[in-house]
Amino acid sequence: MKSKLQEQTLDPVATAPEFYRVLFENDLVRVLQVNVPPGGKAAMHSHPDYAAYALSPSRTRFSSPNGGVETLSMEPGEAVFRTGETHGHQNMGNELARTLVFEFKTQRRSGPASPLPKPDLLTVAPQFCKVLLDNGRCRLLDIRFSAGQALGVHDTLDQIVCPLIDGTVRVTYPDGIPQVMTLEQGKPFFVKATVVNVENIGRNDVHVVKLDLKS
Repeated sequence: MKSKLQEQTLDPVATAPEFYRVLFENDLVRVLQVNVPPGGKAAMHSHPDYAAYALSPSRTRFSSPNGGVETLSMEPGEAVFRTGETHGHQNMGNELARTLVFEFKTQRRSGPASPLPKPDLLTVAPQFCKVLLDNGRCRLLDIRFSAGQALGVHDTLDQIVCPLIDGTVRVTYPDGIPQVMTLEQGKPFFVKATVVNVENIGRNDVHVVKLDLKS
C-alpha cells in the first residue's frame, strides 16, 4: 500500500504540473484538464480508476514502471475507461493533445453497482445522448441539444457535468421552481441524484459530457 507521501509524489498534478490542471474535486471524483504539446513527456505518476475523454486528436505512448509500452490513439469525442495504474506518457502526435480525465476517489464496491434510475435520460431523450462508456463504475454520456429544446423529466444518479461550450439552461427540480443556470466551458460541477428537467434557453446548443456515478 502506498503511503500518503508516495501518493502525493505520484500525483500527476505534482509530477507534471505543466500538463495537468484540476478543474473540479470533491469526495467522489477529481476532474483534470490535460494539455500536452507535441513531444511533451509527463513523468511517471499514478491514477486511480479513471475515464478519459478526448477533446482533440491524440496519439499517446504510455510507459509503465516495468518497462512496458502502449500507444493509444483517440479522436475528439472518444472516451476510454482504465483501471488504476502508474505510468508516464508522451504526446507522439503533431498537435496539442487535450483530454479530460475523471478520476474516481472512492474504491469500487464489492457488490453490484447502483441500477440506472427510472425514467432514465436515455429513455426520455435518446436523440440528444450518445453513450461513450457504460460499466460497473460509471456511465459517460455526450449530450447535445439546441435552443428551445428540453431533455424532459428524468431521474438521475449522482453525476458530474462538464460543459464543453458556454450555454444557459433552465433547470426544474421536484419542487417545481425553475432555476436559470449559466454553463461555462471547462467548469465542471456536481449534481446529487435527483429528478430534473433541463431546457436550453440560450441561443446556442448546449453541449456537455455527463458522468453518472454508479459505484
